[in-house]
Amino acid sequence: STWGHSRMAGTRLRVGTWNVLSHWYTHYDAAFHRCGHLENDWQKWKRHEAIVSRINQLDVDVMMLQEVDETFIPKDWKSGPLPCGSTLRDFAYFPSLSATRGGFLEGVALLLRKDVMCLDEENPPVYIQRCEQNGWKNALVVHASHISNPAQKIAFISAHLSFNKPSTRPHLLHTALSHVCSPHIILGADFNTQPNEDPMPAIDAVLASQNVARLPPIATTPIENLETFEIDFIAISNSLDGRVVEVGETPEGTAAVYSIGDGFAEGSDHTWVVAECQLPN
Repeated sequence: STWGHSRMAGTRLRVGTWNVLSHWYTHYDAAFHRCGHLENDWQKWKRHEAIVSRINQLDVDVMMLQEVDETFIPKDWKSGPLPCGSTLRDFAYFPSLSATRGGFLEGVALLLRKDVMCLDEENPPVYIQRCEQNGWKNALVVHASHISNPAQKIAFISAHLSFNKPSTRPHLLHTALSHVCSPHIILGADFNTQPNEDPMPAIDAVLASQNVARLPPIATTPIENLETFEIDFIAISNSLDGRVVEVGETPEGTAAVYSIGDGFAEGSDHTWVVAECQLPN
């Protein structure tokens, strides 16, 4: 349906998705942060401070995160300062983390604003763990509703599709969608797949089988001589109206992740995406 359609008289939700770059994967960027295998503690804390600051500024009702680890948000976090010293606003935290071959916990998570969203007690969160069929990646399904309409349940999904096992990407989404108990779905994920790249047709087919489609992205801030990649998306069910309303600035190479204070210091090598979705009455 079209944004602004007369049907859109229901509750509006502001949702976001963001791959926040796990500390344990910064060894891929060692040439940029110049501290050996992983970023050092100062870089880690400054990067996490920037991420927390941005999440708070985005003023979202729901945030779907990927590459979350316990150096950023401990698995049992409920409230108070995070390890970096910063504090997230009043969110309920739902992590789906698994032990990697390196022995650390990493995965996806959801943040639900406590003053806006109500957890569906009849359908508890589903934590989809990493396995070979899922490309050794995690997903998470959380059913919740807006306080203005507690009877109208929405399934929120955060997923991270495999980078080096593309054939598993549709399977992880299929697994997550199989646990949905609502006609209203909002999914945020690192698809690790560009719009015109395989296996995006197969991914879109899995989404369409559940009446879900990716929202068209909006252009990020252009940077000279930078090849941008659109791999982070929000998808919603066709029972909802929605559009992408904001995106982060495209990181100017991974070096910019650590350039705290300049225009690109968002704290991750991925761009955050924010959408507004309207629920039907």
